[in-house]
Amino acid sequence: MTTFEPDHSSLVYVVGHKNPDTDTICSAIAYAALRRATDLPGATPARLGPLWAETAAALARCGVEPPLLLADVRQRVADVMNPDVVTAREDDTLYDAARTMREQRKRLLPVVDDARRLRGVLTLDDIAERYLSDMTIAPEGHGPLALDHFLRVSGGTLLEGTAGRHFTGRVWIGAARVETLHARITPGDLVLVGDREDAQATTLAAGAAYLIVTGGTPPSAAIRAQARERGAALIAVAHDTYAAARLLNLSLPVSDLLHSADQTVDPDDLAADAAHILLAPGAGGQPLPVVDDDGRVRGIVSRTDLLRGRRKRVILVDHNQRSQAVDGLDEAELLGVLDHHNLGDLHTAEPILFMLEPVGCTATIVYELYQRAGLTPARPIAGLLLAAIISDTLLLTSPTTTERDRIAVAALGPLAGLDPAAFAQELFRARSDFSATTPQEIIQSNLKSYEFGSARLAVGQAETLATDYFLDHQAEFLDALARLKADESYDYALLLVTDILHGGSLALYPGAAERQLLAGVFVLGGDATDHRAALPGIVSRKKQVVPPLARALAAR
Repeated sequence: MTTFEPDHSSLVYVVGHKNPDTDTICSAIAYAALRRATDLPGATPARLGPLWAETAAALARCGVEPPLLLADVRQRVADVMNPDVVTAREDDTLYDAARTMREQRKRLLPVVDDARRLRGVLTLDDIAERYLSDMTIAPEGHGPLALDHFLRVSGGTLLEGTAGRHFTGRVWIGAARVETLHARITPGDLVLVGDREDAQATTLAAGAAYLIVTGGTPPSAAIRAQARERGAALIAVAHDTYAAARLLNLSLPVSDLLHSADQTVDPDDLAADAAHILLAPGAGGQPLPVVDDDGRVRGIVSRTDLLRGRRKRVILVDHNQRSQAVDGLDEAELLGVLDHHNLGDLHTAEPILFMLEPVGCTATIVYELYQRAGLTPARPIAGLLLAAIISDTLLLTSPTTTERDRIAVAALGPLAGLDPAAFAQELFRARSDFSATTPQEIIQSNLKSYEFGSARLAVGQAETLATDYFLDHQAEFLDALARLKADESYDYALLLVTDILHGGSLALYPGAAERQLLAGVFVLGGDATDHRAALPGIVSRKKQVVPPLARALAAR
């Protein structure tokens, strides 16, 4: 199967209307392929709803995967976040974390495990509070302190013993009289003292496990021997006692200050929701970790990221109506429109490429653009373009058909290796199979809505090789039309059942308002209570039904 992998660094969605038909799907795929080959490497076909059976048959016949299903083009957290997030581990030192935050100019570090799952966060405020509030490490309650980390942070020298183990005991600054030190220090403690040899000796005699001698004056041979005899670790640093205590504080592991993230966001969350959190009173401007469903950190988002975030980019095909467009279009950047319908109601802040051509199918325009670019569509793409034109023009029999459509079909058949007539029968058979759908789904699958003055009109269309199914289920279709009309506040709702073989349609309608509207435009036979009217020779909703209905409504 042919697949399309988007270039996410320059993603542009090529997408049609809601309730996509074969032309919408096939033109989106073909036009995206053309733009990838010319100027938009990230052009990616998308769709807004389920596939028609006919469309699925065309894709399968040509060996092409369906385009991705797009919910909306609203800006998501994934669109604005910084994926190159700087993180820390729980056993990193506060010193290393603070240095990273200073060098990388970060106010928050997500703390992760080996699988990048979020364990908590560390903020610059956390480190500042610890540094400003504590003169030294609290005698009790600190996390495991790796003395080799302290040696690296302080530039100290291990003179005796082993500093590789983790220390969790009490910490003292030996500034008191030796009698006081002897009374306070218990076996296993850590003590920082200056060059007072009596205090050093008393500390070791009291059973201290670690003695850090500050001030740059090396301890005497007697002190070293005493430390060696008692199995204590003896460390010398050049810093004074105050600075050494600070560095000892910063040698604690990140886990000592770690706390749970107050707020996180998911990559799929709306950027607007993240902005609400970031700008809420009391938020403090701290960035938000972006965490996926498995708890893994995927990025980080800040207020600056939200301001810099790029809107999603979109090209519309086979329509130019706001009501039929992808949700969130107002929040996206519209790059262009490629269509063959009447002029809609789209507005843009800047000029865009807007092609509105009077042909029977958008795919005809796409084929001509390949020609203008000097490119030949690949066989699968040629097959999709052929399928779209066959579908929209009912194999060139619809009154919307133009000479340009006929030329395109004549050229695309050989390129696709398909006989258009045989291919049409294959597609129309698939289109006529309604066994797996409901009347409501059939109506919604090809429903177009219009506004003419104050009137709202909905016209669905189903094309089939035989109308028996619709007559057998007429009551269900009428009920679905009535519910559609009520739920969506339409003034009129119709279903046009088009007989592909005999070139005519049957209009199903739920009430007298629709009958009156149709009677003002067409010669209707049958009884009004049947809620149906035969429309001989009428096959095109776009050209034969909607324009005269629009004129009738405008005249009221």
